[in-house]
Amino acid sequence: MPATAVEPAHPGRVFGLGQGRLVVCFFVLAVVSALKGLHRAIAPEVVYFYYTNYEFGFILRGLVGQVFAPLLKTTPVSMHGQIMLVWHILSLGVLMAVLSFRAARLVAATGRADVMAMALLLFCSPLIPSLAFFVASPDILLCLVTLGILAAMRGGHPVLAWLLFLLGTIIHQLMVFIALPVMILASVMQANRQWLVVVGSVVVSLLACLVVLMAPPADERFVQRFVEAGITPEGARDLYDFQLRQSLTDMLDKMALIWRAHLLNGLISLTYGTVAAVAILLGCLSRMNVIQDALRSLIPVPPGRWQRVVAVLLAVGAGLGPLVVLALAWDFSRLALLSTFTSFLVAELLFRHQGAKLQRSVGTVTAGSTALAAVLLCLPLLALWPAGMKLNNELPIVRNPVMDIPVVRMAVEHFQAFYDRDKLQPVRVDD
Repeated sequence: MPATAVEPAHPGRVFGLGQGRLVVCFFVLAVVSALKGLHRAIAPEVVYFYYTNYEFGFILRGLVGQVFAPLLKTTPVSMHGQIMLVWHILSLGVLMAVLSFRAARLVAATGRADVMAMALLLFCSPLIPSLAFFVASPDILLCLVTLGILAAMRGGHPVLAWLLFLLGTIIHQLMVFIALPVMILASVMQANRQWLVVVGSVVVSLLACLVVLMAPPADERFVQRFVEAGITPEGARDLYDFQLRQSLTDMLDKMALIWRAHLLNGLISLTYGTVAAVAILLGCLSRMNVIQDALRSLIPVPPGRWQRVVAVLLAVGAGLGPLVVLALAWDFSRLALLSTFTSFLVAELLFRHQGAKLQRSVGTVTAGSTALAAVLLCLPLLALWPAGMKLNNELPIVRNPVMDIPVVRMAVEHFQAFYDRDKLQPVRVDD
């Protein structure tokens, strides 16, 4: 039988709220956060992903384009942006609904104030605004597939989880960095057929990495495809060169130069993108005994300090796994913020797993995480790249009222002027 959830300290309720009301509260927070990043300005260069398909043979990143191909071929190019926006909003809404339900279930199941604070961090952090801001990116879909993997693992269906992982890898290579460490951690914590599940997950992970490394390069005819979709010839060539043709060594070399030239901006982006994830992982330290028990079951040797070290490494590796991709890609804040999502999945695995009796909530974690969540909720979204940043000030769905506060506006403009110091003309916040 798969692992079951722990019994709640106050079954079904926390802070006087039942699970249903918690779902509503979390979803409202998610909507407020999403509106900080959601906009209607869709550049053709952003949606190249949906024009990449299997017409010229199998390639990575081609599955979503293959699914959308019949619809895009029968509609005018001028409508493609609207189609992408509708799909983006629908998929984001589904993700927010699923996360709201899972977070409410976790809080209600544990009855812990610190777990409630971790859930608040998930919805108040820049994660959801970032997902909303990067219209047509594969991140939302990959997050949904990752949630499916964990649901399959919890339900005792590891084969389904492995198939979903391979499917996600074909959709986009980013899946390896989001889901692989979390899947390995979930495998270690399985209560039934533990060794078989762990070995299977490792084998499937290696197979996925092999697929990524051995996949054939994209056909150069995609350049013309992008041009036909409304992308400029120069932009189409750049997209093909940087997104579909680069080898692993090329990406590593390019990112090494970028990090060397923009180290301070990179560190700022890492701090901004991981502060919520680190806070969540700190709250998970009290549950390392769950992983240690799973390790003792997996490797029946006398307990020792090594189990604590391995447990922490597994939890931190699963939570901060998306950061590894920053050695290959330059979307600093977008990729770093995905660690908030994976860190919350680690918390869900640890606090809902059947293990040692739950201890009392950690007061410092509760207070610190709640205060951090409040601060992050009030901040505007900062989309950070190596040499510059953007704000959601181009056709936003809803203008962020926080930017009307003079002190906040001045602080954001000064920060942007500093962060954009490598540009000739730093961009001001639009009125």
